[in-house]
Amino acid sequence: MKQVVLVVLMIFSLVPLDAQQNDKAFLIGDLLNKAGAQRMLTQRMGKAYIAMYIGMDVDANKKVIDGSVALFENRLQELKASKINGRYNQRLNKVQNLWTSYKELIMSRPTKENIEKLLVDNTVILESCELVVYELELHGSRFSKKNDLYKMNSNIVHLENVAGRQRMLTERILFYFLAHQSIIGLAPQIEKELNLALQDYEKTLVELMGATENTPEIDYRLTLLSNEWETIAKFCTVKVEDASRIKDVLKLGNKLLASMDEVTVLYEDLIDFRVASLLLNNAINMANKQSMLVQKIAKSYIVAGMVDHDKHRKNLEDDITLFEHHIDELKLFAPIDEITTGLDIVDDLWTNYRNQAMSPTTKEGAKKLLYANNELLRGCDNVVMLLEMYAKIYKKSVSRFNSDMSHWTNQIGRQEMLTERILMYSYAMAWGVDDSHLAEELERTGYKYIKNLNELNSAFPVPDLERRGQALVDKWGTIKIYLEDIDNHKEDLLEWALSLSKELDALTGLYEERINKMVTEEAIDKANYQCMLSQKIATSYLAIGMNLNVKHYEQQFDKDKLLFQRQLEELEAFANTNDLKEVLTEVNQLWNTYQITFTGKLLKEKTPHLLEISQEMLTACEQVVERIKKGGESEQVAMVDDAAHLRTMTEQVLLFALAERWEVGNFQAENMKVLNAFEQKVKFLSNNENNSPKITKSLTAISKHHKRLKESCQKLKEVDLYSILVLHNVLLLETEKLTKAYEESILF
Repeated sequence: MKQVVLVVLMIFSLVPLDAQQNDKAFLIGDLLNKAGAQRMLTQRMGKAYIAMYIGMDVDANKKVIDGSVALFENRLQELKASKINGRYNQRLNKVQNLWTSYKELIMSRPTKENIEKLLVDNTVILESCELVVYELELHGSRFSKKNDLYKMNSNIVHLENVAGRQRMLTERILFYFLAHQSIIGLAPQIEKELNLALQDYEKTLVELMGATENTPEIDYRLTLLSNEWETIAKFCTVKVEDASRIKDVLKLGNKLLASMDEVTVLYEDLIDFRVASLLLNNAINMANKQSMLVQKIAKSYIVAGMVDHDKHRKNLEDDITLFEHHIDELKLFAPIDEITTGLDIVDDLWTNYRNQAMSPTTKEGAKKLLYANNELLRGCDNVVMLLEMYAKIYKKSVSRFNSDMSHWTNQIGRQEMLTERILMYSYAMAWGVDDSHLAEELERTGYKYIKNLNELNSAFPVPDLERRGQALVDKWGTIKIYLEDIDNHKEDLLEWALSLSKELDALTGLYEERINKMVTEEAIDKANYQCMLSQKIATSYLAIGMNLNVKHYEQQFDKDKLLFQRQLEELEAFANTNDLKEVLTEVNQLWNTYQITFTGKLLKEKTPHLLEISQEMLTACEQVVERIKKGGESEQVAMVDDAAHLRTMTEQVLLFALAERWEVGNFQAENMKVLNAFEQKVKFLSNNENNSPKITKSLTAISKHHKRLKESCQKLKEVDLYSILVLHNVLLLETEKLTKAYEESILF
């Protein structure tokens, strides 16, 4: 059986993954979008069918039906090609069966009897399509209890489903709106369904606008969309006599549909780029840990035999448990069948390896374990290779995905594995395990380590590498002397292995610091976002007091307070120095005071106090950023920080502008100071010769919008306040895009 497994493994490793997958990665966000669109298409076809019945743009609506039928059938085949689970397949088969009769009805001549049948069949196939999407959401959320990363993925998967469903509700509202305008009867039933769809849309829009996972761009687009929604909702509840007014409602509906489609795609991007790519890198890292654990288990077995200490036996058992936990999680994650097959092979090899590792420690047992180690390592390395190849395919499907990160995550994991492998062979030789290949394997592994070290250093130079490299070369020279007379140098070899262990662990630690630096950069991003929120929360509270778009600002106010609190807790969990903990304690105290300020509706005379405490909060949040950055930062991180500061200043400008417009004081001087600082920072960023075309384009747009906002603030009492709100929203969106563009420009 073992030989068969190894032959399968060797053959499987030679098959090009991109040939197997036709250069297409499995993207849950993309799949969810397509499945969700099927719901919308069922309603679009019904809407066009009724429009033909009442004689409205018959040829155009016939084309809509033909195009929708073709798209529905193509999408159905695409969804069937994706292997999710048995229940998913059953749901699709039911849709297929219902589709046959629905298509026949929708392609027939519109009559009163057919429309009465359509009103029933339309809901039946819609509900069936809903179950397919629900199954996909369950699949995309299946790891939600694992950790915060999976939970975030689950939340955004749900939001994409909800946004996609809004597209369906748009068409369903128009479907029943047209049915209501026609003369087919059934008025009470139609009115009931129309009102249910309108209420459902309104309720779901509130949910989307309140989601703390939203990016500023999603929030901005939802705000614009909510205005479109209010207009169409008014028209759909009344009987329209004029045919031209019906066409106007349909045009508004199509515009609303296009807007919600843009939002759905933004959620899809969040899943397939930001979250799913993190999950993929997490899987590559975990698979690399498996290769390392295989070596560590054998090392612990050998050391336990040498010193007969319970600690090493306990380490071995803990690593066995961790290996099995990882393989179960990797099987759940596996995005394609080839990776699942590779994991099944590892699982098969693992059974023998585990049994051998748990047996009594003997030199003969160590010899057998070392042999099994080579087989299992090849299996684990194969899974890593498949995941990294899949990452390259993923790059083709999601162009912004940074596949370099996957590669270097792999290389750092390999360095850890080689460290454990060197120690495993060293201890085996020191114990006197009878295997003529040990010295050769140890030397080969040492050369692989040095080669991998040079590769890593070409990308991420580590401090004092020349001295460290020379120390390693010297150690390899020393071991050759020991290997020539192993019987007389067993103690020396053991001491050498312990010394080497410290040296290799120190080097691995340096690369782990590079990974930790990514966590630091994420913390800086959160802290910068807190700076912006400190101003945005005050702005929303002030806008509510001024009775400006109260419904929108109340929702934004509540959401941003929750987000600030959540991110404050995350930063407190990250805090790794006393300095940072102290300043976060200050922010927490100010935050409690800040929230007391928000009790009840803002009175005009209390506005100066609101501005005063908001600026204190901003200063404290900026101190958090500085404390996290303490100890040095790269030029790229500084650029991200500057871009994020522009985002904060955009909110600060609106806060001062609203306060001045409400005539609670003269804040023009403060506002001009912020606007001038904004302008200088944009010029500074624009002078960076390393800016990408995307960043340059974004800075040009920001400069243009800033100029218009500054001009408006200079003659604040003369301009329409809503035009300032629009300029602010556009500028905030552009500064957010710039921040993300700088973040993406930092290669791992």
